[in-house]
Amino acid sequence: MLAGALFGLSHLVMPLAYGGADVASILIENWWRVPIPFAWHFVLWWLYARYDSLAAPTLLHLAMNLSGELL
Repeated sequence: MLAGALFGLSHLVMPLAYGGADVASILIENWWRVPIPFAWHFVLWWLYARYDSLAAPTLLHLAMNLSGELL
C-alpha cells in the first residue's frame, strides 16, 4: 500500500514543477493523478510478481506513456 501511495504521489511532481500556480490549485486540478496511478500499481505489481522481473511492468508503463502521447 505504501508503494502504491508513493507511486501515485510521484505523478504529481510534473504538475507541481511546471504548474506556475499555487500548490492548492494544482492539487485541485490534478487530484486524479494520485488515485489512478495508485490503482495501476496493483496491475504493475502483479506483472512483477508473475514474471519475477521489472521488464513487464516497465514495458507496460512505457506503452501507457507512449499511448498518451499518440492520442
